[in-house]
Amino acid sequence: MRTALLLISLLLAGALLLTAGCTEEAVLIDPAASPAPPAPTPAATATPPVSASLSASVLSMQQHITTPPYWMVTVRVDNRGAIDAYHVITRVRLIDEEDGTQGTWTTESFERISAGDHKTYTVKLYGEKGRQYRAEVEILSSQYDR
Repeated sequence: MRTALLLISLLLAGALLLTAGCTEEAVLIDPAASPAPPAPTPAATATPPVSASLSASVLSMQQHITTPPYWMVTVRVDNRGAIDAYHVITRVRLIDEEDGTQGTWTTESFERISAGDHKTYTVKLYGEKGRQYRAEVEILSSQYDR
């Protein structure tokens, strides 16, 4: 019984110590004042900017008549800048020539493209039989610090 009373006393004393410095203060809200602007989005969650010194182009596109048909697309990504580019992500996609709709697509990422260097890669993209496609490539993101 004594132990239980001692434990309860200790718990109450601890609670008093924790709340001893807490005070409440009334906050008056002025209805005529404009609301505070929303907090800015942290830079860490924003999409990294794509550098103007990076460029991507389709070097070749070769159709293979199989079932289903596919196209081999070779792409080149150039870094014409003076510093290395990191975490470069590109997207290659087939675009239907007749109606402009997007066909299949894929992404490719590069940990680093050194200043003045380039990367070349080939992807396989599937399409529909009897359709004419063109390939497009774009750089989705890049950054200059690790």
